This record gives sequence, C-alpha cells and structure tokens, in this order.
Amino acid sequence: KVGLLFGSANRDSEIFDDANGFDISRTRNQHLTFSAGTHFCLGAPLARLEIQTALPMLFNKFPALRLSGDPVPQNTFVVRGYSSVPVTA
Repeated sequence: KVGLLFGSANRDSEIFDDANGFDISRTRNQHLTFSAGTHFCLGAPLARLEIQTALPMLFNKFPALRLSGDPVPQNTFVVRGYSSVPVTA
C-alpha cells in the first residue's frame, strides 16, 4: 500500500515559493488538496465557491477580525490544518 501525505505534498518547496507560508494571492497553484485525475474531488468547485463567498462575507461583517491567540494545529495522516483558530472581532 502507498499513502500520500497531502499536507507534505502541498508544502513542496520545489513547487511553491515560500512553501510553508500562507499566501492567498499565490498564483502557481498546482496543489493536491482535491486530488487529481480519476480521483479528483467532485465537490471541489463547491468548496471553492463556498470559500469565495464565505470569507468576503465574514470580513465585511467583522472588519476588525483579528487573531487573539495561537491557532491549535491538527496534523493527521491526511490533514494538516487547525482544530481551532481563536479570533476577536
């Protein structure tokens, strides 16, 4: 069996400049978040639409939104993300 660590693949310094940095304007975006080929996630367009809709609404509603503490990492075999991100508005 072969396992793919998406979190590691999406932080490949040979593909991404500043691979570990968050850059919302990054244009070279050959990531594996939604897989590829036959196994490409059918929900990918919906996920992208949700984030493109939700984030502007959130920031318009709460323009003073800021981090209020350190995000708590959630790193599993498949997911690299956060279990909580404390904020204040």
